Amino acid sequence: MNTTYSGFLLSALALVGFAGCGGGPSDMPDLGTVSGKVTLDGKPVAGAMVMFKPVASGRSSSGTTSSDGSYELQYTVDNAGAMIGEHTVSVIVEAGEEDYEGDEEGEDVEADSGLPPSATDGSIKQTVKAGANTIDIAL
Repeated sequence: MNTTYSGFLLSALALVGFAGCGGGPSDMPDLGTVSGKVTLDGKPVAGAMVMFKPVASGRSSSGTTSSDGSYELQYTVDNAGAMIGEHTVSVIVEAGEEDYEGDEEGEDVEADSGLPPSATDGSIKQTVKAGANTIDIAL
């Protein structure tokens, strides 16, 4: 598993793990709801994890794309949206077993996901505002 995917997966698991922690609604930052579509060359990207990580600090929000490339972000299990402010956006397509190949030493390495480097290199930035946000991500 590559380190980008591993880090992304650990962040997503932390999001779920910490969902029950804290004192409740008074601990919640201001959120904006976020939905949109992820496309690659104009075609929907299905089964991808979309993560919005606040540039300043704070908990990330994530969602998974459906067959038509649409997603909705969750801040916690019970709270939709993302923190208001600027975010770095990552899009990860989970590799199945058939997407791995051996390197020269026989170690499994992830094959090309088909997504451009911008999907995970931190170059995509989006701003979440109060209220409803429609943020399409064209790769």
